[in-house]
Amino acid sequence: MQLNMGEGKSSVIVPLVASALADGSRVVRVVVAKPQSKQIMHTLIAKLGGLINQRVLYLPFSRSIRLSPGQIESVRAMIQACQQEGGMLLVQPEHLLSFKLMGIEKIWHEAQQNPTMGGDILQFHQEFEALSRDIVDESDENFSVKFELIYTMGSQQPVEMSPERWILIEAVMELLRDVVKRLARSESGGERQDKSGGFPTIRVLEDAAGQHLVETLAHQICALDSDSIRSVAFSPDSKMIASGSDDNSIKIWDASTGTCTQTLKGHSGSISSVAFSPDSKMIASGSYDDTVKIWDAATGSSTQTLRGA
Repeated sequence: MQLNMGEGKSSVIVPLVASALADGSRVVRVVVAKPQSKQIMHTLIAKLGGLINQRVLYLPFSRSIRLSPGQIESVRAMIQACQQEGGMLLVQPEHLLSFKLMGIEKIWHEAQQNPTMGGDILQFHQEFEALSRDIVDESDENFSVKFELIYTMGSQQPVEMSPERWILIEAVMELLRDVVKRLARSESGGERQDKSGGFPTIRVLEDAAGQHLVETLAHQICALDSDSIRSVAFSPDSKMIASGSDDNSIKIWDASTGTCTQTLKGHSGSISSVAFSPDSKMIASGSYDDTVKIWDAATGSSTQTLRGA
């Protein structure tokens, strides 16, 4: 139902529909955004609680809440009582999503300490969803993609292949800038405009010029003399990155700046794997020379060499 502002959607229609649906056969949930929550609560209490004695409950779930099995049963009993008495729940979209994610996080992080807790919460959530009938006020906002709820889960981790992915992009862009300068002096079909900043504005005016630019850049990249990186490891304290390559060396990188701080040499074969110790103070490297070397991450010196059989 679409009505203009001030025509009684929240003050008249929502209480009427909620009262009609709350007949004891289902749980009626009035879903509103956070800014309208207090106003709708006062409206429902005044129109329904005060006139026909219908209960209006507020159930603010949050992922930070730590429920015990007894508390879960208490919430279940409260919702069942709300249904049987013809009451209704006032909820926000983030409350419903937090309730679901609470069970998933319990399974993910606390499976060993409490193996059944997460499953019980998810089962309760499924029963709650199947038993509920929703009335969504201001549905154009609550269903809009702009207000889509995206909650992260798990511990914070670096983006895959960072910071090498950013360093690689910068290196390619620097090559592109040099290639464009060279082509602009020798050929037409493109236009380069220098502006303030590190990278110029480039406009390709002809398809053939664009194809030639891409091919020249690809040849330039392939001509670079670089040894393949075979293994990368991120230190547990997130401050360093170790990379092992075909040039038989291990490089230590500062994770915040992307600069190489040390180069460790001692293997006679390509590096197949690198790993940090849990305290980030030692590095282990495996090589195709059939040895494993232990390195001091601070000094870069080799402290031990283990040889294969």
